[in-house]
Amino acid sequence: MYGLQAKVSLINSLGLGLYYTSSSLGSVERIFFEGEPEEYTDSLEGGDVTSYGLDAYFGTMSFVPGIKFYLVGSVGQWKWERDYTEEVSEVVWGLGGGAEFLLPFGVGIEGRGTFRTVPTDGGGSLKSFVWFVGANYHFGGLLK
Repeated sequence: MYGLQAKVSLINSLGLGLYYTSSSLGSVERIFFEGEPEEYTDSLEGGDVTSYGLDAYFGTMSFVPGIKFYLVGSVGQWKWERDYTEEVSEVVWGLGGGAEFLLPFGVGIEGRGTFRTVPTDGGGSLKSFVWFVGANYHFGGLLK
């Protein structure tokens, strides 16, 4: 999985961020009737998932070095494409939390987890837990 994000701090305790993610789920091999004379193997492609949207961050967004904890709420567009199946494109909702350790020269090391849910036909939903770990550079923080 890879992605990009751009965050902006509106006030000291609220920030907004735009994001884009893309992942390739690979393939899985399934064995039916294992050990039986009728045993056969089938392969199922995982497909590609892309998502983009808006995150809202609630917590300390200051440029003061140290560790910052926050909650995050997310809404966006989610698309799953696989060969030989219909494309699934729905609104994705997410909720989670994270922390960022901001160093004195404007670089932050961030980690967060977000529980995401995508509604499906028939009243069900697809659920996932996404971990993010990355480095951020804070533009303008050194000027304040």
